[in-house]
Amino acid sequence: MEEYEDLKSQNNDFAKESDCEILENDLTALAIYGLADPLRPDIEESIKSCKKAGIEVVMCTGDNIDTAIAISKNAGIVTAEQVAKSKYTCMTGKDFREAVGGLKKVKVDGFKEEQDRVSNMKAFKEIQENLKVLARSSPDDKYILVTGIQQNGGVVAVTGDGTNDAPALTQADVGFAMGITGTDVAKGASDIILLDDNFSSIIVALKYGRSVFDNVRKFLQFQMTVNVVACFIVFFGSAILKQSPMNAVQMLWINLIMDTFAALALATEAPAAGILDRQPYKSTMQITTEVMWRNIFGHAIYQIIILMVVIFAAVPAGLVPNYQNSCLLFAKNEDGTKTCSEYNPFFAGALYIEQIDLDNWDLLNLSKADFNQAALGTFNCLNQVSQELLPFETDCNLPAEQQKALEEPSKVILPQDQKVGAQTQMLFHFTLLF
Repeated sequence: MEEYEDLKSQNNDFAKESDCEILENDLTALAIYGLADPLRPDIEESIKSCKKAGIEVVMCTGDNIDTAIAISKNAGIVTAEQVAKSKYTCMTGKDFREAVGGLKKVKVDGFKEEQDRVSNMKAFKEIQENLKVLARSSPDDKYILVTGIQQNGGVVAVTGDGTNDAPALTQADVGFAMGITGTDVAKGASDIILLDDNFSSIIVALKYGRSVFDNVRKFLQFQMTVNVVACFIVFFGSAILKQSPMNAVQMLWINLIMDTFAALALATEAPAAGILDRQPYKSTMQITTEVMWRNIFGHAIYQIIILMVVIFAAVPAGLVPNYQNSCLLFAKNEDGTKTCSEYNPFFAGALYIEQIDLDNWDLLNLSKADFNQAALGTFNCLNQVSQELLPFETDCNLPAEQQKALEEPSKVILPQDQKVGAQTQMLFHFTLLF
């Protein structure tokens, strides 16, 4: 210690930096101690995934440029060949800011206030093509970089943890803040907070972001296909068959099934294995593509053809009972006449269409569940009376008090037209396909 004091007094009490140089003479090296901040084990793989997905990674740091280059090489952000290829691959914030000329205020259509724009956009485009590392960067440098990329038509995601990252996080399309080491200012300026401070979590967010976009497209394609078919069938039935194959309640029921189960099946589908193997979509790209429209109308035409076959060929082919006939099976009598031994419940089901028909069943003390042969025989008899196929005085096996109530023709309440069949049978035709 005495030797140190002597040197200090002999060299102007070390008032200047040059006075301290004498301390570095006649020294003996005992050891060299180095500090390193190692990268996370999965960071290199995450950078590779980003590059495969078409995402360019640029490291903006306040460290020395040599330190920044060394870290970026270990992370896989930049290679030695890229560093040697262009002077713009690794830059300092000062050089970058001077090259692009900083920012200027410009009046932009659609905005009330003037917007920030890069002064020298030509130089910025050249730098953007090669830039991988921006060392000694200030908050303004990061903000200029984000603004320039957006001005050039790019979509920017920024990660940061400090207060000085807030301007860039706010300007970016998506801002990621660190949940553990991040400041409150950075968290407030971001859109997403990484709870584990891990860059690989961004890859997970990227997968699910693309998956949501794909799932929305799948749901739209399914929804539009079914709606095109349903609208055509309803219009076709109203124009050609003179009655819609599906009424309003049935249409609502079909839409209820589509909206709930299809949403659960399609909108919650997990990301595909190769979802990061493709390039990202442009921000201006429409959600519906030519392939989607081809699938929508192609599938719709196919379903319409099948439905038309079901509507017109289901009964002749024996897929469903004939709902236009009241009798399914006739029995031949000894005198050569025929009587019905099995009535068609679908034919009688048309009685449930309107309230006046329900009142008729109430008069017969029958409910919707009373599809027995005796009730159907009575109905068939009354139906033939209404069509004047049988005399009005015909006894249709009604109780005496009910027969008395039906003595006058004006009091006979029967269906007006049974040729179109029952709604339940028509619904069965369409559920045959769906």
